[in-house]
Amino acid sequence: MTLTLRSRLLFLAGLLAFQLAWIVALPAFTAMDEFDHAYRAGSVAAGHWQAGEQPATIGRGVLLLVPEDLPRSARDVCLALRYTGWDNCIARTEPNAAGEVTIASAAGNYNPTYYWWAGGLAAPFEGDAALFVMRTATVLLSNLLLFGALSLNRHSLSGWALAGFAVVLTPTITYATAVAAPNGVGFAGAILLWTALLRLPTFTGTSVRGPILGVVAGAAVVMCTHATGPLWVLAIAVCGAPLWWPRFTLLLRHHPRVTAATFVLLSVFLVACILWIATSGTNDPRQEDEDLGPVPIALLLKLPLFLALQSVATLQFRNQAAPTLVYVLGLLAMLAFLGLTWRRSTRRARAAMGLTALAALIAPLAATLIAYPLVGNAWQARYGFPLYVGLFLVSLEASRGMKPRRAVGFGVLVLAGALQALTLWSVLNAEFGGASLATADVLRYVLITLLSLVGIGMWLRAFSAGTCHVVVLPAVGVETGDATVRA
Repeated sequence: MTLTLRSRLLFLAGLLAFQLAWIVALPAFTAMDEFDHAYRAGSVAAGHWQAGEQPATIGRGVLLLVPEDLPRSARDVCLALRYTGWDNCIARTEPNAAGEVTIASAAGNYNPTYYWWAGGLAAPFEGDAALFVMRTATVLLSNLLLFGALSLNRHSLSGWALAGFAVVLTPTITYATAVAAPNGVGFAGAILLWTALLRLPTFTGTSVRGPILGVVAGAAVVMCTHATGPLWVLAIAVCGAPLWWPRFTLLLRHHPRVTAATFVLLSVFLVACILWIATSGTNDPRQEDEDLGPVPIALLLKLPLFLALQSVATLQFRNQAAPTLVYVLGLLAMLAFLGLTWRRSTRRARAAMGLTALAALIAPLAATLIAYPLVGNAWQARYGFPLYVGLFLVSLEASRGMKPRRAVGFGVLVLAGALQALTLWSVLNAEFGGASLATADVLRYVLITLLSLVGIGMWLRAFSAGTCHVVVLPAVGVETGDATVRA
């Protein structure tokens, strides 16, 4: 059986409804650090690809030349934040002949690849309109990558793969894919990378092209959207090795040219991204002037729990909590999904899940130990998403033989959609704080509710669209240790 094209498109249509609801819920520039990324996107679109070099005097980040309309539109939101300085919110220079001003951005030395895409699409627009086009650009690119992952995973039986993807795409991740920032695109790239590695086929003609392309595209996106990207790609390769390595060795013997070309291309991407990070100082904590002393032991003990909660949901900022019910239901859904599939997992799958869980725990603790004296408790759960999402994607691989009842699949999808809706409502509640609502604000509540219902409905229809039968041609089996790999 194979997951139908209709079911995949319906699932993404449901995700799109939730992403649009996030766009409606968040006024322009109010998403986390969104003005920083918008400045960088506008600057790259204007031809300033290089990293900023001059640090801000009063504020954070480095100075950039940015189209004047973006700082003007972001000014009030920027000034209302506690962590910004004058240079982040008010232009330091008058507009030049090209209509550009100098202003500071904490994303001023980030890899320009994503910003070329988002800023280029938004270039014909100004102010708030440009910002919303940047958000749309993030949604489009993220969903394209997710469609690739769903397509590579289409050979899962029934709609269980869709339920698994709905559990993976928590409100935290959906939020990230709907704002003008590169993180959400990187998360979608990580899902594609994991899926492609786990679905590496063996030896049938041109069927190898899809997973190979998925590995290259996913890895490239992860590496160029965050300074931790190269590290995550290497960690994903190591943690997933118990599953993909036997297939890779067979692939190497039967398709040596394709395999060699893939390795060379990935190496070029890796070196290029590391060189950019090293030369531009992206996210280098040594650039900070703080001296906060050693990390408190209590923080290290609490950090795993905090990160687990943040991986389920936050509001605009990581210290804004969603309702307790969201965390309880979200964690239960994730643990239940992992528990159901663990029982059916092979020895290799369990080894991959164990390595991934261990790495996902060690990485934030190590980063906090190293960087706390300079930047404090700066690690966010979403930073580690490219790695820990592997837990669920390996579980999906292990669940290919499962045939859950329709009611179970429906329940998982309704629960996942309800978590999105509850978090979105909480965003609006936090914004208004019990104040009387204008007509436009009431309409935002209504629109978010309708979009959430559409999202849940689309997910249920995707599950119902289900699967179709495919003809399996005879194949030669190659023993790998736990199971037979078909060639």
